[in-house]
Amino acid sequence: MTSLDQTMERDQMPGTIQPSRPRSSPIAIVGMAARLPGGVNSLSKFWEFLMEKKDGVCEVPGTRYNIDGFYHESLPYSVRSRRGYFLDEDLAMADPSFLPVHKQESSREPGNIDPQQRLLLEVVWKCLENAGQSHNYQGRNIGCYTGTFGGDWAELASKDHQQETRLYVSTTGDFSLSSWLAWNLDLRGPTMTIETGCLSAMAGVHEACLSLQAGDCEAAIVAGTSLIFFPTLQSHVQDAGAISTSGICKTFDAAADGYGRGEALNAILLTRLDDAIADRDCIRAIIRASTINNDGRTPHISAPSVEGQEQLIRKSYAKAEIEDVDRTGFFECHGTGTVAGDTTEAAAVARVFRRGIYLGSIKPNFGHSEGASGITSLIKVALALENKIIPPNVHFRTPNPKIPFQEANLVVPVEPTPWPAGKDERASVNNFGLGGTNVHIMQFFEAQGFKLLREHDVILGLRSQLQPCTMSQPSQSMVARHQLLVGLMSPKKSLENHNDPRFHILSNMHTDDDGPNHGQLDDAGINQFLLQGDADPSLLEQPSAEEFLIVQLGSKMSPTKADNLVALKQLPIDSLAAVEMRAWARRRLGVDASPAEVAAAETVQGFALLAIRALRARHNQITDSS
Repeated sequence: MTSLDQTMERDQMPGTIQPSRPRSSPIAIVGMAARLPGGVNSLSKFWEFLMEKKDGVCEVPGTRYNIDGFYHESLPYSVRSRRGYFLDEDLAMADPSFLPVHKQESSREPGNIDPQQRLLLEVVWKCLENAGQSHNYQGRNIGCYTGTFGGDWAELASKDHQQETRLYVSTTGDFSLSSWLAWNLDLRGPTMTIETGCLSAMAGVHEACLSLQAGDCEAAIVAGTSLIFFPTLQSHVQDAGAISTSGICKTFDAAADGYGRGEALNAILLTRLDDAIADRDCIRAIIRASTINNDGRTPHISAPSVEGQEQLIRKSYAKAEIEDVDRTGFFECHGTGTVAGDTTEAAAVARVFRRGIYLGSIKPNFGHSEGASGITSLIKVALALENKIIPPNVHFRTPNPKIPFQEANLVVPVEPTPWPAGKDERASVNNFGLGGTNVHIMQFFEAQGFKLLREHDVILGLRSQLQPCTMSQPSQSMVARHQLLVGLMSPKKSLENHNDPRFHILSNMHTDDDGPNHGQLDDAGINQFLLQGDADPSLLEQPSAEEFLIVQLGSKMSPTKADNLVALKQLPIDSLAAVEMRAWARRRLGVDASPAEVAAAETVQGFALLAIRALRARHNQITDSS
């Protein structure tokens, strides 16, 4: 065993990390979902929210508690902030009844069930759907880890004894959050709820990685939840000086005076990288290493430690066998906006990354969601790596003079910043807890030796298992960063958990070259690509494809569904509606219809069927020519 002096001497070496042991198996993030303040309920809204430099700050909603009854600017045990980061929805409106198992059992639920249980079920389902796994999860060896912190609902429910039932304990206790998910979804892997302060969900990610690497489960759902129902916890934490009276996180700023509490529900789906590649999963990012430690004895149990955090970061890079830490492109800090927390973390980062690094924190955008905060940070970093853009920081105006920004070349971007040239597509994510426990996770995008298979690499994928075809020949040089896929699947059927196949059509492909045809892909390229996939033309006959096209084409004419059957011959062939409908079919489907064909289709529904027949004919032509 290496002595402490030797370890400290090694750790002082600038810019290098000595590998400590063989690298653990990498873990792939294959699904993500989040519900956050500011109306963010999808990954696309998440990214837009960051790029537009928004925040979700608002006054405490009346659906949580009456802020007028608890607010006072100076009295002990009062709430000294009227604002925070809250979900803009009624928490009582959660309805996961679309799940088959939940349909059968919902009648047995008591009325005082924790809203977190229902809402978390919706978000986890969305995560599974994002991963293309919403049809085949039941009965599988999938682990379930949930991070939480607070216990507001249990406190609130305990004040109404008339609502107590024999299921009171399991429906109000935080401990049962993971068990509730596993029971509803019929998951058979390791299941645990983790409550270790503000890093609870991140500790869940670490535990899930260990379970996957040990073979205890084939995949793992890791979720986080933070909903604010009662002011007790806030008043106590505020008395300790951790919460800002403004209710806003001003991370890294000289005006930072604590954090603003935030609500969040989020989830990620993890699997071993080898399995993700074999299953042709949509890989959003790779976790190369996760580490956890505790600061030990510090001046106070809640006092952070520069040494403890520095050692953890170095331990993570050593575990990943990465020596040149300075090639890391970005560091997502815990960064809550507390004076001690920000300065301590920045000092630890400065010690490890001697040549400087970009810093960021998600907290000023969405608040500090405490036990759920780590997964929100992971999703942010995954999206940043996908887009090769470091998101801007908000509420950062005057740099905190106690942070060595200039001396250590620490840069906090306030505008969207391209991924730094010469840096690897690699990022670090920090998360800490009130009791001195720290977690550090390292994320990659295109790490050397791994080919990421993402939906972004799809032009047209027709598969019976909801898995898109992926490009197998890099000679196409296709990259799709910001362009989302159009999924031809009925939303209604999706909610009913039908196993209808879907196919994806990429709205805008673009190539790596900067020639005159940059941004376009010709028919030959499409045809060649289609021949590489496991295509099934019968999927074009699915009702879901027709329904989708009717909605999309009809939207070019009128928002009313009734107009889907309107006679197209009543429209002038050069009308805006007819032109837009033809342009959409050409741009999104590659179907070039003449004005006469549009009129001959008679209705929008007829034109949708015409487009499907054209797609099917093109596919048959490709198959015959092969």
